[in-house]
Amino acid sequence: LDRSVMMGMTADGPPKVTLPLAHIYGDRSVVMSRRKADALALPDDILEIAIPDSAHHIMVDQPLALIAALRALLSVWPS
Repeated sequence: LDRSVMMGMTADGPPKVTLPLAHIYGDRSVVMSRRKADALALPDDILEIAIPDSAHHIMVDQPLALIAALRALLSVWPS
């Protein structure tokens, strides 16, 4: 998603997030390719997980890979 407007809403840049975050996305997602092309990077402390051979609707394209990624993530996720 184009969050460039949201990023400029504060004078100090993007809002500060104090909780652990993970971003799971399809590696062939058009949304993600636009974000990367515009160099709108997420903060360094957000874990990014790309699901291979999937576009925007990961649960339709690669449901088993998504479940595996979620299980792996939750097994090590901070409590």
